[in-house]
Amino acid sequence: RDVYDRGRDNQPFGVEHYCARFTEEQVRAVREAYSRGGVSQRALGAQYGVSNKAISNVVLRRTWSHV
Repeated sequence: RDVYDRGRDNQPFGVEHYCARFTEEQVRAVREAYSRGGVSQRALGAQYGVSNKAISNVVLRRTWSHV
């Protein structure tokens, strides 16, 4: 509660986070490409230079759920 009382609850997310590997446009493109089919998560990972687990997290909305 102290965190909220002192205004220190403003954690960055999305492209503001220092570990962000994607932009919001890339997240939309990944989800669209995967939903159309014909491309694997491994292929998308290779295309974007990330692991297939990172792609899986985006597709399943474990990360970037606000987009």
